[in-house]
Amino acid sequence: GSKHHEYVMSSEEFICIRSGKSQDILQSLSTSYNQVVTKNRNILKSIIEVILLCGKQNLALRGHAEKDSNFIAILHDKAKGNEILANHLAFCDPRTKYTSPDIQNEIIMLCADQIQSDIVPRCNSSRYFAFLADEATDCCTKTIISLCVRFYDRMDKLIHEDFLGFVEGKKTTGEALSDIFLTQLEKYGIIIANMRAQGYNGAANMSGIHRGVQARVRERVPLASYVHCKPHNLNLAIVHACKEPLVRNLMDTVQAIAFAFDYSAKRLTSFKENLGTAPNVVKEEMGRRQKLKTLCETRWASRSDSLFTFLHAYSVVCDSLEDLEQDGDAKARSYCCSITKFDFIVGLVVAQAILQPLAPLSAILQTKDFDLIQAVEESKVVVEMLQRKRETDDDWDQLYNSAVTLADSVDVVPSMPRGATRQQHTQ
Repeated sequence: GSKHHEYVMSSEEFICIRSGKSQDILQSLSTSYNQVVTKNRNILKSIIEVILLCGKQNLALRGHAEKDSNFIAILHDKAKGNEILANHLAFCDPRTKYTSPDIQNEIIMLCADQIQSDIVPRCNSSRYFAFLADEATDCCTKTIISLCVRFYDRMDKLIHEDFLGFVEGKKTTGEALSDIFLTQLEKYGIIIANMRAQGYNGAANMSGIHRGVQARVRERVPLASYVHCKPHNLNLAIVHACKEPLVRNLMDTVQAIAFAFDYSAKRLTSFKENLGTAPNVVKEEMGRRQKLKTLCETRWASRSDSLFTFLHAYSVVCDSLEDLEQDGDAKARSYCCSITKFDFIVGLVVAQAILQPLAPLSAILQTKDFDLIQAVEESKVVVEMLQRKRETDDDWDQLYNSAVTLADSVDVVPSMPRGATRQQHTQ
């Protein structure tokens, strides 16, 4: 009887499985496995999303202590709305938590490989490309080189300038760097023979016609013409023009005063109070600016915005310095004396007027979809504008009148600079 009962149950189970009313053991095991896979993917997806978020927002993943890092803080915040992730972080084995620095780095490298696998085929299919590279020293005093390619994408009909990755340059000679560049491009899968342009800075190891990087690359790819960065050329021209003593002293003074107001709560408060009581014209010219802008140490064309702010806030700066001097600020007196000279005012007005049209040109030259013909046309417009300003007396008269008006607002009398040099030998 027991055997008969067992066979009847087996036959009923067989009929249920065949009819689809229940699952066999293999299907049950497969379902359990799929549930584990889905759970792990959910957890890993959340971890990857946090890493990508930190990257997009330029946030450091790790800090001095792992539990206080941006990555861990954001991940735990994300877990508040994700029960699976919350249980994983709270109860999982520490060895399979997938939040260690090694796992973070591995995920970043996998993301980089995925991005490169998208860029490289599009670059190769465009037939020709330009190679761009620049070097910098990181916080560990290592020479890090960024590698980029610029190409026309036939699919979306747009010019792309894409970053491929960083590589460490242990030596900075032309031979060593050219070997690194070509080896790395081949490693990425880029067709070297399709290179038609090289873009580097003007350093001798890069631009040298015999042993520079560009010369050695052209030995391998003769059609890869070298082009020095045009925005950097413009920047160098401005640097050399600003070596004129009056302009150099002007820049140093503006920078010193901007720093003085920027890093002192007392001085900044005085500036804002005087700005609040300034005429409406000054407030309109300042716009939403509530403080002075410091001068950029590398992008000289962008200094026009800092000079613009200082120029239109000039009377506010003078009033603030006078108030600070009466309040016992030791440096306020020297700053006030430096900027209440007519030669400083003239230099400020003229320098701002000359740099003003150069800032938009510098910005345009750095856009990704800008071509050489457009760059030449825009440059010609600026050159002609500056040439007319140089040759037209009316423009200089207008600048002088602006300087006189500005000087009058702070009771500075216009005066001619000393013409004769100081006597060196007297009896």
